Amino acid sequence: MLLPQDAANACASKGARAAKAVGFDFRSPISVAGLLSVGSVLSTEAAAAAPRTIACVRQKFSLAGEDFTLTGENKDAYPRRLIGSFANSPLITLSPFRDMGAVLSGARPRPAYALVVYDETGAAAYRVYNAIPADDVLISEAQAIVSGQLKRIAFMPRDSGELQLGS
Repeated sequence: MLLPQDAANACASKGARAAKAVGFDFRSPISVAGLLSVGSVLSTEAAAAAPRTIACVRQKFSLAGEDFTLTGENKDAYPRRLIGSFANSPLITLSPFRDMGAVLSGARPRPAYALVVYDETGAAAYRVYNAIPADDVLISEAQAIVSGQLKRIAFMPRDSGELQLGS
């Protein structure tokens, strides 16, 4: 919900209602190449680069008893960020990356966006989209992550930095 005091600082760009979650087939080398590409947004460097500042307000909501702000514009390096009210809160981002599966299949490179959670244990990707989804979709996905209904598709532990595929 966007509060009246946030209306003057509202974000301008919109997500796409037609954005689709991309599925991965672990038996397909091209699909696995696409999934391995997600590793580029799970690195320690990617986590450090994701800003925790609120430039504009898309929506404010509660998640697991904590207040979060959804922020970001389509042109930003991280077009969507869900920022918690505590300094040690997990940071949830929509992180663009280059899908190498599409490149290897001979298709034209297409936009790809990973829904990533950065926390003290590392970084986990939960979903990949073909476009920037609508705000309500991202909030619903964040709730599904917290409740355990959405399983991670890739994880990079902070201590080892080794990409793990699947839950």
